[in-house]
Amino acid sequence: MINEKDLEGAALAGMDPETRFRFLERLAADRLLHTRDDNGNHVFDDYDYMSSVIEAARVCGIDELTDWDMPARSSDKWEWICRNFRADATRISQRILFEHASRAVADPNTVALDPKTKEKLRFHLAQVRGVIDKDANMPPWKKEELYKAISDLEREIEKVRTPLTAVIDVLGKVLDGDETIRDAIRKYSVSFKKRKQPKRCRQCFLHLSRPNRSKLHLRLRHA
Repeated sequence: MINEKDLEGAALAGMDPETRFRFLERLAADRLLHTRDDNGNHVFDDYDYMSSVIEAARVCGIDELTDWDMPARSSDKWEWICRNFRADATRISQRILFEHASRAVADPNTVALDPKTKEKLRFHLAQVRGVIDKDANMPPWKKEELYKAISDLEREIEKVRTPLTAVIDVLGKVLDGDETIRDAIRKYSVSFKKRKQPKRCRQCFLHLSRPNRSKLHLRLRHA
């Protein structure tokens, strides 16, 4: 059987239920494959595997396996029942592996935006574009630079996680603009900064309203 010693250092409490199930299933599979007595006979067999994994499935909420019933050891059919169960459990364990491998890693320099926040950010970026369009004093090269930065940011917003560097790039470019543009981008930043962000990005939003903008611009440019 699987015991407390097998689980030492496993940090099961920090895993989501599916990952926890896969860990326990793989532990049982490894025990089935490698645990033998001095004569080379299996000490942990398919019955033991099913006994451990079916309880792991119930604790972790893996519904596809909870309808299975443990056979009696005295039954003539226990071996094929347990092997069929193992095939099912292995398939589910593999599926969990593949699903988790395809998930985006939570980069600390990115932020996940919900649909409502994305919609609000698109609205504010459209307003920023409008302000730039109406600015007769801004040179064409500066407008193009801002348009490109905003377009890049719009594309990044559509991703599963938005890189903070895309936001910082826009902030760095607008700090040299007039007060109207800075005010428009502040409205954008209010929506963005409500999301959980690293301290470095929060400081950039804070400094956006401070007078010493040239130093901040230089710092952002070389970040």
